[in-house]
Amino acid sequence: MGGHVSGLNYNALSEQARKKIEALAESNGWSLDETLEAIGIEFVAMGGVTGMKKAKAELVQLGAKRAQERASKGPEEGKS
Repeated sequence: MGGHVSGLNYNALSEQARKKIEALAESNGWSLDETLEAIGIEFVAMGGVTGMKKAKAELVQLGAKRAQERASKGPEEGKS
């Protein structure tokens, strides 16, 4: 087993990780692709994605300045 599988450079994994994946595949009679898919599904199902660090997006308020200006003028001043 080896090479690029499911977008993963399998050969770049540690020998220990490869052995565990291969043992799981063999014990279930799965192909390497099926095994990696099962691992991915379990990872997501167990909340693994929420534990990953993600870059924080910058929050931008759209149109907030105009709304604040209208609110600060009061009900009579904001009317034209």
